[in-house]
Amino acid sequence: SKEEERTNRSHNDKTCAYLTDRSWRTASKASWMLNRGEVLFLCLISNLWMRASHGTSAGNYPGIDRPTFCRMILDIGLVDQVKVPYFWAVSLFDEAARIGRCCGRESDTAMAHLTPVLPTLSRWSMIGVLDTILRMHFTVFNKGKFFQSLLAITKVHLPPHVIQESCLQEEMVSKYLHDPDILVVGGPNGEGGLERFGVKAPASDEKEGSSGRPNAVADPSEDDMQKEQAARDFYCRAMLVEPEVLNL
Repeated sequence: SKEEERTNRSHNDKTCAYLTDRSWRTASKASWMLNRGEVLFLCLISNLWMRASHGTSAGNYPGIDRPTFCRMILDIGLVDQVKVPYFWAVSLFDEAARIGRCCGRESDTAMAHLTPVLPTLSRWSMIGVLDTILRMHFTVFNKGKFFQSLLAITKVHLPPHVIQESCLQEEMVSKYLHDPDILVVGGPNGEGGLERFGVKAPASDEKEGSSGRPNAVADPSEDDMQKEQAARDFYCRAMLVEPEVLNL
């Protein structure tokens, strides 16, 4: 229902604020194995999968849907039939999921009704699920190698334009992890910033015309349309790896 969707969106917004709070007050009580830098970096990495799956309609959506989650955990190597069986990993998603519309704040509100309503995880819930999975593979003492290689792994599996638009740099990964304020405030290359975490940015006069109304959105270019088609193709492939489909 619309009311349920609004409630879930409000929950997502609230928990996103917890993650980007520089005091880390609420998140520090979550008992995650992951530290602040790893949580924020993982949030931005998951957002790349959302951009690859949903294109510009996903915007900087503060969470992840089921097919995209399935594709991501397979691609980054978190599924293991002994330590992390696939069906079990996806069951963790299902237990924590809520219904939501996969569109970001900055998406065209006139077109929002065309985006799918799906089981989704808020960023907060997603980190809880991924923390549980990562504990099956790593400890506090050896998780660093995984995070150091995460952006390189992501580059192998996602379209180049998704990585380029994120502005994340491989040579900066160590700095992202050890100085996470860079990811919250925004880094020197344009990476990070509150908007990339799905947090509402302060209103800007540049986004409005002289009448006080938003400027008209330009028609999409051929390059934009190709990217949107690539996102649809990516999402279709993601749906094909959901456990129920693989079990047919």
